[in-house]
Amino acid sequence: GLSQRALIQDTTMQTERAIMEVDYFSQVFLTKTVLPTFIQQKSGQIVFVSSVAGLLGTQYRASYSAAKGAIHMWANSLRAEVAQEGIGVSVIFPGFVKTNVSFNALNGEGKPQGHQDEAIENGLEPQQFAKITVEALLAGEEYIV
Repeated sequence: GLSQRALIQDTTMQTERAIMEVDYFSQVFLTKTVLPTFIQQKSGQIVFVSSVAGLLGTQYRASYSAAKGAIHMWANSLRAEVAQEGIGVSVIFPGFVKTNVSFNALNGEGKPQGHQDEAIENGLEPQQFAKITVEALLAGEEYIV
């Protein structure tokens, strides 16, 4: 994912589009790539990565929240379309996980922030997040917050 750390008024359209390209269109493209095979075999599990920011918009993350919210709604539509084909669709809504997302978050001009946010630094360890996510997926959950 590609996050954001800028106010709406300070975010260029190029930055808006870059965030949508990574956080929304890349997941749509990958899904469209595997979907014909899943439909043909009448099975599969598609898992999208959204964010708690996709459930609730906040300042400095409007574009990121919009992209993550968009993938959530797209996944809901996909779930309705492929349910009869034996294909599962789940969406993960992580909170703060210790990754490099803050370092790579874009400012309004599209440049990486270059430093870690305190909330991310104090977030879940990636292994802990992965364990929780895999357990939820194995339990058949569609929404994993």
